[in-house]
Amino acid sequence: MATTDHEFPQIDDGTTGWGGTDRARWETLDGLVPYVAFNVYTIDNDAVTEIATQDVPVRVEYGAAETVAANGSMTLDVDGIHYQGDRARLVTVTVSAAVESVGNNQRYLFTLRKNDVAIPQLRARARIGSGGDVETVSAVGLVTLEQGDTLTVWVQNEVSDNNLIVVDGSIGVRG
Repeated sequence: MATTDHEFPQIDDGTTGWGGTDRARWETLDGLVPYVAFNVYTIDNDAVTEIATQDVPVRVEYGAAETVAANGSMTLDVDGIHYQGDRARLVTVTVSAAVESVGNNQRYLFTLRKNDVAIPQLRARARIGSGGDVETVSAVGLVTLEQGDTLTVWVQNEVSDNNLIVVDGSIGVRG
């Protein structure tokens, strides 16, 4: 595959007879992996993520989450975001949230998990000084997905068992 001055590589292996910048056609050529675009978001959520024990991670409750920009290879249900593509791929995952605590002086650690295993480079902390305050957290990292993999966001309170609300949040997968 040779590259040109165009935004996308030009195919010169004799299988297509064309090249250039037409992204839709370029991405669907036989033998190339289609692009994944998936985003889940929640706005004005009031679902409480219950934290029973300090330093024990629990899955974040997103309430009535909405899905946008799905291309068919990713799905969302109560168990998480599922990759159904037929090929392994390296994707960029972005997690961001505005979070509210019910207690003062709280510190929450958020982690993205793939198949219930924490991904070390995708974690972030929120420190909330006063109950009712809203703070933001975000994390971005690369993850390899294979068919059947599930992504979930988990949180633990590092200083107490006070609960948490993800007021606004999103998870994006691109690659």
